[in-house]
Amino acid sequence: MKLREMINQSTESDADLVKERTWRRMRGKRVHTTWWFDMLEIRIL
Repeated sequence: MKLREMINQSTESDADLVKERTWRRMRGKRVHTTWWFDMLEIRIL
C-alpha cells in the first residue's frame, strides 16, 4: 500500500481533518468500520 505516500502528499490541514474525524468515530465506538472508511477516504484523496 502507498498509504504513507498519499498521506505525505496531502496537506497538514487535510491530515488534521482525517485525524479529527477518526477521533470522533473512535469515540463513537465504531473503530473497525470507520477505520476502513477512513482508509477509503485517504485513497480517494
